[in-house]
Amino acid sequence: MQPQDGQDKQDCELAAAARWLARWGEHYRPWRITYLGDDLYCHQSHCLRVRAQQADFLFTCKPESHATLYEWVGDFERNEQLGRVVQARRVGKKHFTDTYRYAHQVPLRNTDDAVMANWLELVTTDARGAIVFKNAWATSHAITDHNVAALASAGRARWKIESVPQAHRKEVRNGLTNCVEATRKMRVGPSGSAFRSGPQTTPSCCGQEPWW
Repeated sequence: MQPQDGQDKQDCELAAAARWLARWGEHYRPWRITYLGDDLYCHQSHCLRVRAQQADFLFTCKPESHATLYEWVGDFERNEQLGRVVQARRVGKKHFTDTYRYAHQVPLRNTDDAVMANWLELVTTDARGAIVFKNAWATSHAITDHNVAALASAGRARWKIESVPQAHRKEVRNGLTNCVEATRKMRVGPSGSAFRSGPQTTPSCCGQEPWW
């Protein structure tokens, strides 16, 4: 990241994201996109930018950077007001249990004007009860028992878009197919909605039709 023209400070991902949304947000608005991103993007100002483009967000949400949100989640938990879905699955000979929890309308920060988001968590345990995966997200999508698994699946698909080299487009295409299927299960937006990874782009966004 280098300083932009007329700026003394080094550029950052969040600033780049804001520029990307300002340039491309309106173009992609009809798609009713759900933007994916890590905890860096789960930020008040960025979530407002996404919503201003009539899009949705599904961002990783960590306890260490969202203390107020997790205080609310803790209150919901103590009052037994968290939604909860448990699903067993088998991968080959291995057995896993996916436990989803979710809460509605929790604040991203401790201010009167805080964005109110919905929160979901996935904890996967093996047959011995050991945790093999745990993550949580904040989203503008409404969460129900019927779509919480699809939302978590979409959130987990982000690494396929960000981390897989361009040489492995076949794997990326398969991952994005799973994203679109997750969208259908979520029952939000048009059936052809696609998930984009945060504000990070590929050459396909530079004035060309996306290859996915």
